[in-house]
Amino acid sequence: MENKQNSGNKASKYIEQEQLFQLHLKLAEDARKYLEKEFQWYLKSAKGGNSYGQNSLGDCYRNRIGTTKDEEKAFQ
Repeated sequence: MENKQNSGNKASKYIEQEQLFQLHLKLAEDARKYLEKEFQWYLKSAKGGNSYGQNSLGDCYRNRIGTTKDEEKAFQ
């Protein structure tokens, strides 16, 4: 009886770990989409001449937030 219980507990823990992993993947994907959207808003703001948007856009380029890292664009 104890072996069945142990194997049931192991299976349950595996399912819980898999569910946590899937949740982690979903949250990471949601965060990536949010950061890409944030980058687009800063880009639009910077193109409109907003100094806060320009500074934030530079931070995005420098720190790979919603885009690829680009030191040259970050400095502009």
